[in-house]
Amino acid sequence: MDPKQILSQLRDKAIIKDAFALLREKLPKTLAYHTVEHSEDVLNEVILLGVEDKLDERSLELLAVAAVYHDSGFIRSPKNNEAFGARFAEVAMEKAGGFSDVERRRVMTMILETQLQTTPEGTKQIPNIPMSCYLCDADAAAIGRDDFFPKAELLRSELGLQSQKEFYSGALQILQSHEWFTPAAVKLRGAKREANLQELKRKLGTMK
Repeated sequence: MDPKQILSQLRDKAIIKDAFALLREKLPKTLAYHTVEHSEDVLNEVILLGVEDKLDERSLELLAVAAVYHDSGFIRSPKNNEAFGARFAEVAMEKAGGFSDVERRRVMTMILETQLQTTPEGTKQIPNIPMSCYLCDADAAAIGRDDFFPKAELLRSELGLQSQKEFYSGALQILQSHEWFTPAAVKLRGAKREANLQELKRKLGTMK
């Protein structure tokens, strides 16, 4: 399967079009990171990872729905946005029809499990079902890409943090506790993640 072809087919589905229309209209314009572009990015990544690991077409469709709705909760509130996003997805799937109760719950679970959790090892996402692994890896994909630092700056701006050193210190903790959950992410994003981690340490070491 060609990821671009699969993406094109999925983007033609009403539920995906409706999601992007909702995000464009309702997402707060004050957001610098959790924008429509981020949801586009997560959709692209989750299909790339899913195709790489040879997931079936129905699983890819469910991942696409979860990707486009995963940050829709920011329309209501940045706090616990995942719960709002899961509900938006549930309502959209009920409206669209053709999704079973099990599939709706699966998509909701995927979205809920993108929430960062505090653990003894650090702050990280904790997927509990296999498909959540793909959404979490797609959501964090920039960690293993060339655009990690530009994306990080967008997040710093959104959070309103003046101190770059403070922000980078927090980012370092997240990168150190981060792990990829899918074979595709390990293959496609693993090496660059390590390079970004080392570069982050270097940058921190030069800051006063």
